[in-house]
Amino acid sequence: PYSAMAAPPSDNTFVTKLPTGLSEEDVKRIFGAYGTVVSVRVVSKPDQPFTSALVRYATLQEAQTIVETLNGNIPHTLSTPVDVRYANQPGGGASGNAGGWGKGSWSDAGCAPYPSGGFSGDGGRDSLDNVFCANLPAGFLDEDVKRIFGYYGTVMSARIVSKPDQGLTSALIRFASPEEAKTVVESLNGNIPYTLTSPVEVKFANSQGSQSFKGGGDGWGGCWDGGW
Repeated sequence: PYSAMAAPPSDNTFVTKLPTGLSEEDVKRIFGAYGTVVSVRVVSKPDQPFTSALVRYATLQEAQTIVETLNGNIPHTLSTPVDVRYANQPGGGASGNAGGWGKGSWSDAGCAPYPSGGFSGDGGRDSLDNVFCANLPAGFLDEDVKRIFGYYGTVMSARIVSKPDQGLTSALIRFASPEEAKTVVESLNGNIPYTLTSPVEVKFANSQGSQSFKGGGDGWGGCWDGGW
């Protein structure tokens, strides 16, 4: 159900629909029964109705076995099925005109980071706390985006950057820390966020491209190469 946007095979997997309240130690114990778990990071917030985590294995072969055998099945000691798939790498995922992007495409190519941190009035905050999300449902408002991504981190601000007549919604989202933004990019790019029904594209936002998003005094930016 995750279409061609699914991540390529790697030793890093994304697991969701785990029981609520699981700690990283719990996840490591459960999946350690199936392979050598090198690291675990819980990426869901405590108030979500389920737990999601990034689980890295010692080898690609172990991760492949986990994805093939446990996706849609019930791990040992649990009572409900889980979703397991390969985790996307930061900045990865589809690009171009797929999914109603319009005439141009979003690209990191030729984009330099914000020269002094993402927002002009934030005292030089690191630009890595800013992400760009595309392929959200049509008609989404800033508040809808903030609610969806609020399940995965502390959203400081969200702004719709797509036009109302576009087939899908695109938005810029700033998190409380670069670590939270990194987690969202790694866990959600090419995957389906909680309460949605189709995959989204999530990548780090950049500025100084051929055409950049500007709006008010916030200094939102991103490389949009070709117009709307």
